[in-house]
Amino acid sequence: MVKRLRGWKKDVETGLAERPDIVEEDPSPLATKLLSHWAHGSLSAKAIQELAHLSQLCGTSHEEVSTLAKAGNYGSNPGNVHKAIMQAFLPNVGTPPGFNVEVPCIDPKTSKATEATASIFLPHTMFAALAENYPAKWQELFCTEKLEEFWVEVESRKDDRLKKHPLKKRSQWRCTTIPLFVHGDGAEFQSRDTLLIFSFGSILNLFSSLDSHLLMGVFPKSATTAHTWEPLWQYFAWSFDALQKGMHPSKDCWGEPLEKGSPFYPMRGKPLVPGGFCAAIWCIIGDQEYFSNVLKLPHWASKRPCHQCNCTSKDGVLPYTMLDAAAFNHVDSDMARASPKSSHPIFSIGGVTSRMVRGDGLHILFTKGIYAHLLGSCLHYMCWYDPIGCAQTIKPKERLALIFLHVQKMYKQQGAGTELTNLRLSMFTNEQKPHQDYAFLGAKGGECKHLAPALLAVMKKMLPGDREIHATMVACMESVVQLQCLWDGANTFLTEAEFELTMSLCNSFCQEYTSLHNWAKEQNRMLYKIVYKHHSFIHLCLGAYHMNPKFHWCFKSEDFVGAIAKMAHSCTHGVASTKLSTKVLPKYSILLHLVLTRQGFCMEA
Repeated sequence: MVKRLRGWKKDVETGLAERPDIVEEDPSPLATKLLSHWAHGSLSAKAIQELAHLSQLCGTSHEEVSTLAKAGNYGSNPGNVHKAIMQAFLPNVGTPPGFNVEVPCIDPKTSKATEATASIFLPHTMFAALAENYPAKWQELFCTEKLEEFWVEVESRKDDRLKKHPLKKRSQWRCTTIPLFVHGDGAEFQSRDTLLIFSFGSILNLFSSLDSHLLMGVFPKSATTAHTWEPLWQYFAWSFDALQKGMHPSKDCWGEPLEKGSPFYPMRGKPLVPGGFCAAIWCIIGDQEYFSNVLKLPHWASKRPCHQCNCTSKDGVLPYTMLDAAAFNHVDSDMARASPKSSHPIFSIGGVTSRMVRGDGLHILFTKGIYAHLLGSCLHYMCWYDPIGCAQTIKPKERLALIFLHVQKMYKQQGAGTELTNLRLSMFTNEQKPHQDYAFLGAKGGECKHLAPALLAVMKKMLPGDREIHATMVACMESVVQLQCLWDGANTFLTEAEFELTMSLCNSFCQEYTSLHNWAKEQNRMLYKIVYKHHSFIHLCLGAYHMNPKFHWCFKSEDFVGAIAKMAHSCTHGVASTKLSTKVLPKYSILLHLVLTRQGFCMEA
């Protein structure tokens, strides 16, 4: 059947008109923004079609906007809108399909045990598909030009994680091995449920969260049992092992040869990507709850809470000063291999031990970390300045208002990136019973990070210099602020001088905080509490010798988890919790394709 010609094409063929010059239009910013809202789950396909149509009625003539407006016969067939947008803007999505695994779970509606299909992205197939279909972006994602420089520096620092590592058996491994992070965390995606989300990416990638993280899998907590993630992690571990070898596997995750009919059979034994590139897990990142409850490493409330040393908890108080730390036996890679702290499948991957688990500066320092205790205690003291039991000469609310006024001025002077919009007594104490519980500032990580230098400047101005405790408070705050500035301004690897300063500031903070804790105890003030994070802070500083903590803390990862949770919420309508992962992964494929191909979704540092 011959297709009938119409319009200008018919006129050109019959000689009634000349072929017009067709000028390629730049991508429409409006269309890009609408597609972004759709891909992120903010708007439905039908909603962006309607907005495009309204824009067209107002005079917008761009071809891409017109294409969106026409989808589903101008929206009269809403069921076809999504399909039309896919055909027009995403005709060749090159991400791999989700791999389906049957998992044990709970049906939240009946609370009965059942089985469901969970969909996951296998890291080695994602790695190979991106290299084949988006080669230029693949190089940006995995920073292949930085590999040799990175590994040479790792070797020069005698990082024991390299000792007996299988990747060193490969020729030219320094030029072809990509160091990976693996991140896991939960995020609320609807009012009564959270989603556990796993992702991976290159440590060397400094772009934004969606440009540096690749989704592995998700599953709702409400449908999760103690064994739900076991089969999924069996496949993840198998996939990471293949990724580390740089070859498509010839055996399945149970060690049996692949059979015909398996989706992995056609590629068995072939290199994942041209050039012999591979990737190895170098950092496992997340918060302590993830380490303890998901990876099954020691819990912070146990008698032996630390997977990095042999410290013990006595009466709920951990030794945490530098003097104490020197007395402990620190776990090296040999010890971690000989006596594993966990049987989680991630530690079955060649070369991966608990030494790969890196402390997260976001949670140790800023989010419910030592900053929250220090800032909350300093603010509490400044508001209840007079001795306990005596009437305060100035009401705490009035003092706090004055403090915050000066803080806001310092925000402007220092160019703070994230500011507290308000500061209330209830944010760090019980206003009615201010001396009942320990002071603790409830604020976001970025808010705590930028409040510390501003409050430090205010403390120097407002606290009289005639008391020794004031000098101690200022010195303690100054130690962590200087440490934060040091890491923010340093490269991936600290110089010898920067590491020496790191440990000096760490030691100063520990000593000053100890003094503040003891003083508060003598004065019957519930301030400067000692918690496990003071101990993990020391390990964070010690680990800075092998890599600047800034490059493995979870600010970007938290942003990625939030984006996935928002996307997952857009997929929940009419979908059972047990089937949610099969809807989220195709949606993520749309977002990733647009990030990798469309101008306006470009990578930003």
